[in-house]
Amino acid sequence: MTVRVSSRSEWAADRVAGRTQGRAATLKMRVTFETERDYWINAVALATVARMVSARHGVHSGVHYLSAAMDPIAFMAELRKAGVHQTESFEFGE
Repeated sequence: MTVRVSSRSEWAADRVAGRTQGRAATLKMRVTFETERDYWINAVALATVARMVSARHGVHSGVHYLSAAMDPIAFMAELRKAGVHQTESFEFGE
């Protein structure tokens, strides 16, 4: 994960590389939020997880880790509703 700070916004980005259907593929994701809101992004993520778990929305039971328990698509949809901006791209390689 890479975290960058500019004069007006902060962002965290992640890059996942692998293979799909026999071809190299890369997924790039970037989450952007306003400067001075680094505590906010942590709080909104934790509050969103707590709300989703209590509502049993997008949650898989019987697992030990948060990354396995939460549906990532539902989680990111809830974060976008809370004001988190996300961009992603998917590229195929050779």
